[in-house]
Order: sequence, then C-alpha cells, then structure tokens
Amino acid sequence: FLVRTSISDQTPGVSALNADFSYPYAVEHDGKLYIGYTHKSHMANELAIVPIRSALAVNDPKAFVITLEQPGGVVVSKQETVVALAGTL
Repeated sequence: FLVRTSISDQTPGVSALNADFSYPYAVEHDGKLYIGYTHKSHMANELAIVPIRSALAVNDPKAFVITLEQPGGVVVSKQETVVALAGTL
C-alpha cells in the first residue's frame, strides 16, 4: 500500500517533487491508520489515511511493525524490509 507520493494532482497541499517531509507519527483508530508528516521547517503538514484490514486476530500486542510487501500484502511478513516499528520485539 503506497502511503504517499511526493506530488499529487488529486489533493491540495504543499507536496512537490522536492518535498522534504519527516517526523512521521501514526495512530490507529476505527480501522484506519492515520500517519501525519511535517515539513522539516514545521511550516507545513500532511496526513495519510490508510485503511487496515486485519487478516489475523491479535490479542495483547507487544510490538507493531510496518514492512514493505508485495501489492495486496501478506498474512505473515518475512520482515525483510522494515519501514517502522514500535514496542519491543
């Protein structure tokens, strides 16, 4: 799932070919992952909303890992390319 591209004709905002966004923060709510970014100058922000479809039931999670996978995703990741993680593995 592509979170965001550097430029989009579909949405308003400051996205550009030379965008320099960082400081991502993510929170899950009501079946969606909300990922906020800010420009390094803190003068602009963007928000990506990613729908989440749970393929496995998870009880009492200890960690959260975002990995790069094939289109359509996988049920169990090999975690070959870890993009972000939180908690203790």
